[in-house]
Formats: sequence, structure tokens, C-alpha cells
Amino acid sequence: MFLYCLLQVGSAYVTLFSKIIGIPGSGKTTALIDKLEDFVLKGSSLESMCFVTFSKSAGREIKLRVAKKFGIDTKQLFYYGTVHSICNKLLGWDLRGGNPKIALDEDRDDYLSQYGYTYPITDASVELPETSISDENFTEITDEEKLFALIGWCNNRLVPLEKWRDIGVMFDYIDPSMVLEICKGWSGYKQENDLVDFDNMLSETISHNLVPYARALFVDELQDFTPLMYKVFTTWSKGINEVFVAGDPNQFLYPWAGASSDFLLNLDADLTIQNCSHRVPLNILKKAELLISTVEGSHYTDFYADKEGGQFVHLISPSFDEIMEYFPSDPEKKVYFLFRTNYLADRFCVDYLIPHGIPYTPVKATRRIHDAWRYYQRSGQKLLDIRDAMVKLQHNEILATWEIKQIINCLPSCSRRRPDAYVKYGVKSWLKDQKEKSEWTVKEILDDLLVKLPKWDDSWILSRLTDLQRDAYIANMQHGYYRLSPDKIRVGTLHSSKGLGAHVVFVFNSHTKAVDDHIMEGGRSAIDDETRLYFVGISRSRESCILVEDFAEFDNTYVFDMGVQL
Repeated sequence: MFLYCLLQVGSAYVTLFSKIIGIPGSGKTTALIDKLEDFVLKGSSLESMCFVTFSKSAGREIKLRVAKKFGIDTKQLFYYGTVHSICNKLLGWDLRGGNPKIALDEDRDDYLSQYGYTYPITDASVELPETSISDENFTEITDEEKLFALIGWCNNRLVPLEKWRDIGVMFDYIDPSMVLEICKGWSGYKQENDLVDFDNMLSETISHNLVPYARALFVDELQDFTPLMYKVFTTWSKGINEVFVAGDPNQFLYPWAGASSDFLLNLDADLTIQNCSHRVPLNILKKAELLISTVEGSHYTDFYADKEGGQFVHLISPSFDEIMEYFPSDPEKKVYFLFRTNYLADRFCVDYLIPHGIPYTPVKATRRIHDAWRYYQRSGQKLLDIRDAMVKLQHNEILATWEIKQIINCLPSCSRRRPDAYVKYGVKSWLKDQKEKSEWTVKEILDDLLVKLPKWDDSWILSRLTDLQRDAYIANMQHGYYRLSPDKIRVGTLHSSKGLGAHVVFVFNSHTKAVDDHIMEGGRSAIDDETRLYFVGISRSRESCILVEDFAEFDNTYVFDMGVQL
């Protein structure tokens, strides 16, 4: 893998910089891809380019767009993705093979056990994170989680752990005098156990001067880079001929991790400004422009839009029913419900979407939002697939073989001891290798596979669901929302929506006390940070934006004063 690296960072190179600064939806990423195409048309290969993004979702999108544009497989795009993914390739680490091993929640829990603490364990994964930066800002997380968030904060800001008190983080039950010892000991524990974390990918790349062997470097969303990420960027830039960056200084969302629009604004480069949005319609864009104009030092306030119109609605203390009046009737339209914290997003899912039968998917995978529709218990089957198959069965529609397998796996086979069984004897084994028949009518299913058809609420179907999944599934079928796809309805934080868009976007202006205290204590800079956050949320809208002020059914929440009447 090191054959793809330049170990000597470059005195022979004269790097040319270009930057694109644009408003939301102005096509910054498209402009970078167009620059990439120019190189290809002049004879450079796609393999000789490096395309870096801030988030994994943006990285996936870029790979798909480039692959489709040039008619190739995404696997051919080696140096395309997040900073972490490219660093991992330069280092040659095989995380899936355990060489080295990625530090998981179980490792953090094992390390903290010597101090008598317990780390909350989630589903283990060696996948690279959506981003390496938390959107919680030390709020509403456990003390044990704060310890590792603190380590990440210092790493990303290139600040010694000894200065951790400068952060202002407060611990509820961990003795502050023990914090430095615990945090510094984590590095030794990782070394002893051949463990690495995601910040190590960046720091090790820098320490070894590893640079992608690339003709040109493309960097998207530079304003969200932390000092550690920016140091990787400057290291790479010294060894690459031409560098193109893009971003929006009004959309930097991670100031507590050290992200700064100054990285973008102060970069000495040829400048292109894009101030026409192709995504956000004019009526909504003007509201976003009005909001961002209240921020000290805001940039590029002359906003234009390709599309006229757009619906902007400001609801004050509405009920859930009043909110749902603006839910689109077209099941193909994407909908976002965006909140200030994962805690409020989860409350909305558990208290309102699930009881009303509305399916959803978190915008970004996180254990802080219950994902009821993802899996059908522990079998790896998606609850959504089970629901869709059962709906087709009840409505006498044609089913695919893989859908039949989903249902049959939930039902018992016939035998002398199973008088209430559904599946004919031997069918499960036979169907496992069935490749000849791809579609089944309900009549064929009854003739060849099942003794009788199960009802959608059959006890065998429900018994394998968790309580939350059962509530979601039953309400979904009873309320007639069984044609809605959870992939079209996303719930998450304002942070997690960055770079995305939907036809209808609900932006909730509700805060927990912890966030409200943070804003009050932070003064003007904290207010500006919040304003930028809502600016990002509002500008996700393709058709309609519903700003929900003080959701009436959220108790003990606070409202952020945006300083302008929208």
C-alpha cells in the first residue's frame, strides 16, 4: 500500500490553489466534479485524482456521481472519500482483519473498569464514522462518554490533554482530579492492546508524511475541517500540483472541535463565488439569507435562486396534528424532521411517529435515536421488508422469491408437533436454493409453499419483534401508512442534515436546558453558532420549510431567540 504514497513531501512541487465559496445548493460539489472532468478530458486518469469530503454520506454520493458520469465501478475510485478513509488506505491498515484493531465501546468499557466506571456499549462496528466529530457538544452524554469526547476535542484542536479544563466541560460524578490520568492512560492502553481510534489515522498519516500519489486534490466542505484535519490537508497539498477546495463559511457547524471558516477564507487561492442556489426556492432562501445576516461577520449575503416560490411556514406552539397538516401526500417526496439534539429527535420518534404509525429512518446512524424499522429482531431481516411482503400478501399482489423467504423464515414448518404451522414440509430447505422462479402469485404461494396465509398481525410475525418494533409495525398498518417508506422520512439533528436535502423540511426550534444553558453562557459567539445551525436546517428545503417554534407537546424545553422575525 505504501507504493501509493509519497514519503518525501515535496520541494519539487509548486502547488496551485483554487477555491469555490458558495451558498447552500449552489452546486459547489458539482463544480469540483466538473474540474475533475477537465483533467480527465486532458488525459489524466480518475485514479490519479484524490477527492476528499468531510462526511461519509457525502463521500458515497461523490463516488456514485463520478462513477456514473464516467461509466466505471466505484471500486476504481481509490483516493475518493473522507479524510479518515484515505488516511487509512495510505497507512495500509486492515481494520476488518484486525490489523490493527479499531477501538470499540467494549474496549473503552474494559479500560474504564479499572477505575470503577462503565462505558455504554452499542452495536460494535469497525466502519469509519459518518464524521469523527460529535454533534452533542458535551451535552446530554454520560461522564464516561465525556472523557473520550474530551480526548477527541484535544486531538482535533491539537491541544495537550493537560489543558482539558479550558474546555469548560463539567462532570456529574467523575472526580475532576482523575480526568487527566484517565485520559492520558487511554493512549497506553491502546498501544498495549494493538488498538487505534479514528484520530490516530490522521496523526499517524501526518507523522509519516504520507501523501496520496495524485495529480490533483479536491476537497469539499473545508470549513468543517478541524485543525487536525487541516494539518492533513496542508501535508497533502505540499506534495500535489493542483488543489481545488469548496465550502461555505456560513455553514461551519463544529466550532467546539476547532472547525473554523478561517481555514477556507484565509486560504490563498484563486476565488470563485457561487451565490445562486439550484436547490432552495426563492421564498425559503430569502428567509435563510435574512437569518444568516444577523451573524457577525456573515459572508456573501446576495442570494439568488433558480426556482421561484417555495413555502415557508412559521408555526408557534403547534400540536402534532397541526404539524402533520404540512406532511406531503405524495409518498415519494422526501421529508426531514430536524432537531437541535438527538435526545429531542428520539423523543419525537418514540412519542409521536411510532404511535401514529409513521415510519422513519435516522438521518445519521446513532444509538441515540431508536431505529425501529432497521432490523427484524436479530435475524438481519429488515422490518420494512417484512411489512412490505405482508402488505403484498394481504392485497393479493405478486411477491418476489426473496420476499417469500422473508415471510417463511418467520413461520413454523408443518410437522406432527406443529398443528398450527404454516409452511409445507420441506419447503424451507427447497426454497433456500430456489433460483428458477423469481415471482409468485398468492395462489401459487398457497399451492406450493404455505398451508394457509398468515394475517399481518399473526402472533408468529409479532412474537419476533421488539416492543418498539411491534408498536411501530401495528400502528403503521392500522393507520394506513403501509405504503410509506422510512427511507423517505428522516429524523435527526440539524448537524446531521448537512449537505443533504428534502422536499419538505420540519425544523424544530426547541432546546433542552443543557443546550439552553450553553447558549446563555457562550454569549454572542454561541448565538452565532446556533444561528448558523438553523441556517443550515432551513436551507435543506427543496419545496417547503416548516419552522416549528416551541413544539407544544415537548415539556420543559426552551426556544432559541433567532433575533429576527421569520
